[in-house]
Amino acid sequence: MPLYRVYILDEDGQLEGVLNLDCADDLSAKALAGQLADGYEVELWRLVAEFEFQYPRHRPRRRRSAFAHTR
Repeated sequence: MPLYRVYILDEDGQLEGVLNLDCADDLSAKALAGQLADGYEVELWRLVAEFEFQYPRHRPRRRRSAFAHTR
């Protein structure tokens, strides 16, 4: 089953919440997102892939402290 994510926006268009959905197809995901909207503006996205990066290039790896902590 495809996974979907619903982004709930406030009256200023700012992110207010996120819901994950597990639906059979796009039509059922749209229908469920419409029911969950309850007067809010929502965006529905289908998750194609999720990636986990251990060490992103833009963020260096943590280095151990040069100072030893002794007791």
